[in-house]
Amino acid sequence: MALYLSYEVSLPSQKILAAEWSNTDIPVLGVSTSKKKITFFQDEGINISEHDVKNEKLITALTWHPSEMILAYGSDSGYVGVWIDESNTTKEEFNHDGKVTIIKFNNEGNRIISIDDKGMINVWRFPPLSNMCQYKQSYSIM
Repeated sequence: MALYLSYEVSLPSQKILAAEWSNTDIPVLGVSTSKKKITFFQDEGINISEHDVKNEKLITALTWHPSEMILAYGSDSGYVGVWIDESNTTKEEFNHDGKVTIIKFNNEGNRIISIDDKGMINVWRFPPLSNMCQYKQSYSIM
């Protein structure tokens, strides 16, 4: 069975770069845009603008924690960050040579993997956000 939502999300004059649904009981859609921010929407398409995350970088990849309202993101300039809903705070770390194209939490929510377009793979410990190890591939991973 498939469930499709038919509500319109309004983002005038903005290009959507990444979007991801939360894994919690109350579904929230996180959307990164060309206006260098992450906007949140309820499943009815209602904008939750008081939680917008403004950034100086373009956010190119998003992933939600498997059980909490915590969003990890990667940027076009190699930064990886987390936004925590409970405190409405962000923390960022720089550790990539290129644009972060993939970011994912593990099933337990205590590790994050981020991959950039130059073949760099980082594994992060969470919480707090701290780099554990890094691998460099000789090819691009998209």
